[in-house]
Amino acid sequence: MKIAIIGACGRMGKMIAEVARKENIEIAGACEVKGHDLIGKDYGEIVFKEKIGIILTDDFEKAMENADIGIEFTNPSSTIEHIIKMREIKKPYLTGTTGIKDEDFVEFEKTGKIIPLYWSSNMSFGINVLFYITEIISKFLRDYDFEIVEFHHKGKKDAPSGTALSFADIIEKGSQRKLKRVFGREGFSLREKDEIGIFGIRMGDIVGEHRIFFGKEGERIEISHICYSREIFASGALRIAKWLLNKKPGFYKGTDFLEI
Repeated sequence: MKIAIIGACGRMGKMIAEVARKENIEIAGACEVKGHDLIGKDYGEIVFKEKIGIILTDDFEKAMENADIGIEFTNPSSTIEHIIKMREIKKPYLTGTTGIKDEDFVEFEKTGKIIPLYWSSNMSFGINVLFYITEIISKFLRDYDFEIVEFHHKGKKDAPSGTALSFADIIEKGSQRKLKRVFGREGFSLREKDEIGIFGIRMGDIVGEHRIFFGKEGERIEISHICYSREIFASGALRIAKWLLNKKPGFYKGTDFLEI
């Protein structure tokens, strides 16, 4: 498998490059935003301190030219722009960009009619198993109260995390309830019947932690996932990329790759 890394100099882009090398996956393209300081340099020197013959470019189409699949972790506006371009490039594409608005997923659906396209707020294999388990629990505990607490490093820009919002979507689906989302409480804030609290903690260098609570009078169930290294996201993305290569056109997301 030959990959193009879009957002190649970001934390996730570099981690994907490092894990790809460990797994003998070829890096065939590397792309960054226009004006990036490192454009024109050998990408290997940026990540591995040695040349690999792939020049960092700001030309998206050029980065995709020799790749079998594109893997992107950037920002919402760039991601939408790129998935529209993929309708012409016609190669499988995977993105883990978070912060995408609900209305923008229309573009994902359109692109999915032409190529295999995958999106998830979290590429960890473990978290996707937890997504699946959360839906099952929510079906059995439909009348319980639900709360989500997420922890991340102090440099994370979006809150709550995309993963926390995905958990909220899954709980709504499993419980078949429309839940009002509450992002923090203060003062007089008596809990309403159909609400879900979602809280974000930002401190230090926490890679990622999510805790999901199901409670009612007399008991509480808690499930959690702790990530100690971004490598788990990168290895998950590459695992999903291998799966996506053999799929028919479609917009795949979340736990689809588990094929349960």
